[in-house]
Amino acid sequence: MEHTFDVRVSQRDADTALRRFILRGAGWGAVVAVVLCLAYVAHDFTDGDISHLGVAILTLILFLGLGYIAAYVVRRRQMADLLNRIGDGPVSYRLSESEISTQSSLGSSALKWEMIKKLWIDPDLTLVSYARNGYTTIPTDQIPPTALDFLVSQVRRVDGIIVDNTRR
Repeated sequence: MEHTFDVRVSQRDADTALRRFILRGAGWGAVVAVVLCLAYVAHDFTDGDISHLGVAILTLILFLGLGYIAAYVVRRRQMADLLNRIGDGPVSYRLSESEISTQSSLGSSALKWEMIKKLWIDPDLTLVSYARNGYTTIPTDQIPPTALDFLVSQVRRVDGIIVDNTRR
């Protein structure tokens, strides 16, 4: 079975996807760790001054925050450049039994289903994650329902992780 469809990704879609990708990549564990570290520093500060460990923790949190901001800025520029080069033209998707492929005015690419690690389906965007820092953004409302079902079944078949936030 084969499914084909065209999508147009806006800068707003790309920005939203990037924020979600970075925040989900950090995970709740990072949030809990930062909160616990800040609680330790606050407790340390109640004794009158901050210890060397407290300063080290604050420095680490600062560098992590700057790292996330830098990653966001760099990836956003890359996405904006890519979207500008694509212009108003669509990105064509083809889902087959063996792969997911795309074609645009810039060229084409294909990924075997085994390369897909995670599929996040939100009401507005679907993110297909295929590498630690690689993903594809597809506006969910531009994916035909049968193609989305096929996408889910293929990712499930290769033991990829599926997070469907539309069925809650």
